[in-house]
Amino acid sequence: MNFPILSKYEVQHKIGDGGFAEVYYAIHKASGLPVAIKKIPKIVDDNDSHLALVRREIDIMKHIPHPFIADFYEVLENNDFIFIVMEYISNGTLRNTLNEMGPFTEENAAIIFAQIVLVLKFLHQKCNVVHRDLKSDNILFDKNGNIRVIDFGLSNTKATDEILKTQCGTPSYASPEMILGEKYDYSSDIWSAGIVLYEIVTGNLPFDDPNMARLAQKIIFKEVEFPSGMSSQLIDLIQKLLTKDQTKRIKLSEIEEHPWVKNQIRFVEEKLDAFKYDKEKIAESLGVLGVDYSKIVEEIKQKGIKKCSSLEYNLVRRNYLIEHLESFGTKKDRRKSVNECVPVKIQIPNLVLKKHPVNLRRLTSRQQVNASVILSIGRKAPPKKIQLDL
Repeated sequence: MNFPILSKYEVQHKIGDGGFAEVYYAIHKASGLPVAIKKIPKIVDDNDSHLALVRREIDIMKHIPHPFIADFYEVLENNDFIFIVMEYISNGTLRNTLNEMGPFTEENAAIIFAQIVLVLKFLHQKCNVVHRDLKSDNILFDKNGNIRVIDFGLSNTKATDEILKTQCGTPSYASPEMILGEKYDYSSDIWSAGIVLYEIVTGNLPFDDPNMARLAQKIIFKEVEFPSGMSSQLIDLIQKLLTKDQTKRIKLSEIEEHPWVKNQIRFVEEKLDAFKYDKEKIAESLGVLGVDYSKIVEEIKQKGIKKCSSLEYNLVRRNYLIEHLESFGTKKDRRKSVNECVPVKIQIPNLVLKKHPVNLRRLTSRQQVNASVILSIGRKAPPKKIQLDL
């Protein structure tokens, strides 16, 4: 990939694709730091309707800086493509890790889930953002085994009392209310988190079927089956996360107090609160790049922005976090530790639910059912975010 607009980067090879996009591994020449560059065509099938979603995604990414969310660096574009430059995440997806190493112990799963909860708490309470596509393919690990949530292509912002109704996401992770075409809010992300937690500790999805109509039936009606050996506290939490009625589903504040994960959430929060950036080292690194750190500080003070506009500052700052934020997990009882995983190429299927009329007899017996259930996999879904690292 050779474009003049990318002259500050050495683009090395493709690491993933999905939807209309391709993602490349690249090096920022001045700093030598790795990045991921997502290339999105402006015209697809003589149509540019996807661009509104792409630009909304970019706008969301600019305003959600968090240690466990993939960092956004900059966006570049020419006549034909949009290039999103993001953090490169070295240790692959949660799904790949499960495929290669099997399920996590409850001890390690609780640390991972605690990080997911803190991401949702930040998105929902601080940013008013609903992710809408939380799944194991969209959770990556850095070199320390800490997570990065990626792919905000289907995300949306939500006003305080606003209810969302767009049907989207990946079928096996979609909530009953989304499958039924009902209105929903942040609780739909809670459901998806429950699916991910079940997947982390079992290696399997609680609801899975190659037939989309049967999959919908399972999500709406089937109760979760638990393998032997799972703790009663974990079973209780998963049942509350996967409550069919969204009005009765567990809330984030209740998850934070649940005995299975409460201590881990507090532990991770305390570690994050105690983490400090070494301003002198960051200033020194920026000086080598010809960037005046004092001007960066002044910009942040004057504009009150969440994220500085300096590419170099954001690169250096995120790299400092990667190098100095320790692993939160205990890996002694894993067959292979998370940070030993071999980096893998990421290929994210272009999955999105779309309306498809089906005859579900059991659904007609319930008045809550929307006759037009989202079931099939859309081929013209918005481009998927693929490789991001905070």
